[in-house]
Amino acid sequence: MIAPRQDIARLQSDFYRIQFHRLLRWLMVSFFLMFLLIAAVIYLVLNHPAPEYYANTTEGRILAMPPAQ
Repeated sequence: MIAPRQDIARLQSDFYRIQFHRLLRWLMVSFFLMFLLIAAVIYLVLNHPAPEYYANTTEGRILAMPPAQ
């Protein structure tokens, strides 16, 4: 009589343990992705390229202009 009750309790325990480990795995992956994206944004903010300027002549040629300092 006690054995089926213990089996049900063990199955429920296994179910919740497996679900907790699955949730923990997804949280770890999401934290890793979050920190990776934060690092990418910081890199892009700190290492943005200098703007390039171009000018047109009256004949339609495009000339690169030196950056203003």
